Amino acid sequence: MSIGYSLFRFMYLSVFTKQIKKKDEKRLKRLTLPNDIDEYKYEEGNIRFLIHKRKNAKEDYGILFDIHGGGFCYGDKELNRPFNMTMAEKGYTVISMDYRLVDKVHIKEQVQDILDVMNYIHSNKEQLGLNFSKPVFLTGDSAGGMLSGVIVALSRSEYLQTIFDRKPRFGFEKLVLNHPVGYTSDVGSLYHIPGLKKKISKWTSILLYGENYKEDPVYQNVSSFDSILNLAEFPKTLIVTSPNDKMFHPVSLRQKKALDQHHVENDIFIQHKKPNGHVFNIAEINSDSAKEANEKISDFLKSH
Repeated sequence: MSIGYSLFRFMYLSVFTKQIKKKDEKRLKRLTLPNDIDEYKYEEGNIRFLIHKRKNAKEDYGILFDIHGGGFCYGDKELNRPFNMTMAEKGYTVISMDYRLVDKVHIKEQVQDILDVMNYIHSNKEQLGLNFSKPVFLTGDSAGGMLSGVIVALSRSEYLQTIFDRKPRFGFEKLVLNHPVGYTSDVGSLYHIPGLKKKISKWTSILLYGENYKEDPVYQNVSSFDSILNLAEFPKTLIVTSPNDKMFHPVSLRQKKALDQHHVENDIFIQHKKPNGHVFNIAEINSDSAKEANEKISDFLKSH
């Protein structure tokens, strides 16, 4: 590999991860979390997940699976606990899970990990006290938004099931994309670095899909949101975004346009109130801007 790629890999996997971890540690200390939520944790091998439910809940609006973000290289099932507890307080059973991270694995294995957890949960739904006759929803933020789009498509595409060697045991009624990363094949376009845009896209693709990414059917079919939409009919979808998310707001608008072009019923919530940076409604649950966005998500999921 080139010196350029080696430097990029170090910055992405070490510097980026350390910076995000420090910010998250500070953020989590100052958040006020709901105190009426039951939590169940399961950890056995690669099957690792959290379930959040409101204590003595009068409402049961269904099951919401959440896939955390973190640039594919950071985070775990605990990362979105504040957001998941917030949604549980609104009457959803919220499930988050671990998946192995880059660069131990590539995106294919991450998708497989997520589906293995989901299928395990479905197979053990009675023991876990889960009612899959209720609506089942999926959400993901940032990199988790990209992965959730793949999961939804895979649940509706036999072709993708063959590529990923996995078949989901259930589907999803609606999808919520929080500040999604939709075009991993074109990440370089997000950086305003003259002369490096194509190289950054190439280096990112190597990191996420492997050195021979161009020959990889996973890369060929899911590295672009438009390609994913060509493979499966999507459920009703909500995108949450904000102009202050300088890097990914244009991506959200691009994905909204792609949904429209594929005649997918969809809505978009654009938050102008601050704080409204990247994944503000996941990271800053106590802010008015996050409360408004998360109420919008709840209303979207409950609507017919």
